[in-house]
Amino acid sequence: MSYNAEETPAVCENCLGPNPYVEMTRERNGAECKLCTRPFTVFRWSVKKGERLKKTLCCLTCARAKNCCQSCMLDLTLGIDLRTRDQLLKLTDQSPALELTPQNQMSKIYAATQLEKKYKAAGDDAIETVEQKRADARKMIDSLSKAVDNKKRKQESEQDEEQVSKEELIKLCKHLPFNGNLETPKSSKLKSFFLFGFGEKLAEYQVRDFFEDIVGEKKVDAVSLNHRGKFGFLEFSSRQAAEKAAQYLRDSLSHPKLVVIAGEPLRLCWARKTITPSFSTTEIAQIRTIVRRQMIKYALKEEKKSSETQVQSSTTKRPKTETTTSSKYTSLRPDLEV
Repeated sequence: MSYNAEETPAVCENCLGPNPYVEMTRERNGAECKLCTRPFTVFRWSVKKGERLKKTLCCLTCARAKNCCQSCMLDLTLGIDLRTRDQLLKLTDQSPALELTPQNQMSKIYAATQLEKKYKAAGDDAIETVEQKRADARKMIDSLSKAVDNKKRKQESEQDEEQVSKEELIKLCKHLPFNGNLETPKSSKLKSFFLFGFGEKLAEYQVRDFFEDIVGEKKVDAVSLNHRGKFGFLEFSSRQAAEKAAQYLRDSLSHPKLVVIAGEPLRLCWARKTITPSFSTTEIAQIRTIVRRQMIKYALKEEKKSSETQVQSSTTKRPKTETTTSSKYTSLRPDLEV
């Protein structure tokens, strides 16, 4: 795009809209720049017929210095506001080449005028220099975002290992049935399932679709998943639908209470209460620790049970082998005698 103020403004694609042909009106010295307070050429256009006209808010020099759109004044590379972008750049010790540092009006006008002379004198070289600084800033901001993500994951892992006292464990487990099952409860008012152990990628609509496919109709009233605590609740509209889902899971599951939905394994059982309890942030972190322990506990139990089943099946097969071998030699005995 040309940076000639007499021809075209520096506007992002979001402000221009999807139409490749945009009709603009131009007003020389039509307004005061929002950044340097100098008069500049104002462009006005409409994205859709009948909508409010969009216009440029800052001059071209400030837009180049700030690397922003003249209309929405968002960073062209990152798509964020200028204040947030500048704070991130300061954290990375970047030079203030992309911003106008003066605060009073006269200093802003002087700095903008000097920048404009610099851009005109440098020509295309100045544009390449600014582009290089934008790329360097983008790399630094990406590294910052990765560092923040790593710190967040570290904090979550530390929360997973948070020590939970026996008293707190008993208090929390009173509200959440970690040791529950899929056997039909006596109370006819219960029509909800308790879910726990799922990952962050599991969505509520996926849980809803899974159980509605089991029941055969839309009988799921509500799905509530707490991804930080790794637990949630599923409520059916009727007790018959809940019993039908529980019966299907009892008959089809190879391991009790273990279901895989959209590639995410989770365990489930009947909920003891019809009202979902509310927990504080600290309690949710403790529940996350309990969920992790329960998942490991059930996995070890099932592994032990499967190994015992294999041992029993191997011991029951041995007598059959010995009997078969003995009968084979018995049948050959008369031949040997002859």
